[in-house]
Amino acid sequence: MLRQFRGHKAAVHRTYFTRDGHHIASFSDDKTVSLWDISSQQISGHYEGYHNDYIRAGCVSPISENIVVSGGYDKQINMFDSRTKSVTMSVDHESPVESLIFLPSGSLLISAGGTEVRIWDVLAGKLLAKLTQNHKTVTALCLAKQGTAIVTASLDKHVKIYNVSTFQLSHDITYPSAVLSIDISRDDKTIVAGTVDGIVNITKRDTSVKHNNENKKRQARAAAIVQSDGIDMTVPIMQPDQMSKFDSALRKFNYSQALDLVLVHAVAFKKPHITVYVFDELCRRNGLVQAISGRNSKQLAFLLNFIVRYIGVRKLSKTLTHVASTVIDCYWDSFDTCTLEVRALLTKLHTVVENEILLTKRLLAIDGLVKMLLISSEVLPDATQTEKIDNKNVVKT
Repeated sequence: MLRQFRGHKAAVHRTYFTRDGHHIASFSDDKTVSLWDISSQQISGHYEGYHNDYIRAGCVSPISENIVVSGGYDKQINMFDSRTKSVTMSVDHESPVESLIFLPSGSLLISAGGTEVRIWDVLAGKLLAKLTQNHKTVTALCLAKQGTAIVTASLDKHVKIYNVSTFQLSHDITYPSAVLSIDISRDDKTIVAGTVDGIVNITKRDTSVKHNNENKKRQARAAAIVQSDGIDMTVPIMQPDQMSKFDSALRKFNYSQALDLVLVHAVAFKKPHITVYVFDELCRRNGLVQAISGRNSKQLAFLLNFIVRYIGVRKLSKTLTHVASTVIDCYWDSFDTCTLEVRALLTKLHTVVENEILLTKRLLAIDGLVKMLLISSEVLPDATQTEKIDNKNVVKT
């Protein structure tokens, strides 16, 4: 061991070398930030009293060895200048700060905390943009593509990549567990993510496909495959103007509005796969009950008509059966107060769901019988082969 710096009174969560390589910045749960001189092993800067809670995030400027930034669970972000020994900028993230990082220019600071990622102009000390694509806490940040892309990790199991110039989402990677840490290789080909289940996930980008004009045309004609509990639903790729309305509502967690936008005749009965896609997304987000509750008689009748019409379609039945069960659970108690049309549709839907369940059980039983017959045919020898064997034995005797 080369050096040991003692001075903090609680756990130290972040440490960084400053740009000149002669100092180390440390951020601690004792609510202090320290700058250490490596050669003398002494504190060259100590900042105390600027945070009221644990300091779990920090970074150093990529262009100046004097600038250090800290972020605490008190929601405050403070920028310190070692030349003046004071705070040069203080902003409120409005959520406990989990991670901080500078863009290579040093003029923009990115903070992550709560469900938001915020971009700050450190020269003006003002907020430039918010990235609100996550619905659980954003835990980690890093940069990619030589600082032209922002990579975020979240407890909602998503790793998202944003374009720095537009702050628009460009890629979204889903992991099996909540993501706590993230990094990407210098050549941008490999992403490594640490998850809450103790697993380090390494994902390599597929570079075998060349992005030429022919591949782009083929991609435009291709279909996006959406996995839905073991059933593959083929959903044609939509243009941005077609999907922007309900997609925007989903991103803002306006689940009822998102469902309203696809429960119109032009979409539901001409492009039912889009409506089912939204149902599937609502199920994944646990927002289905919120979306279908509180509907008037006309809206409920339209919804029931859609389910009754398409619940028998094999590719859509898995999702729509779940939706049908949820609708019955939500509205069965108020059955007596519904209109005659809605009562008739609820009764019909109840019958259809029972028939689908019964049909599924029968198909499973038939499947079991077929498998037994196949196994039996493999075990029992063929009759002609048995006869040939008996004839050979007779000849030998």
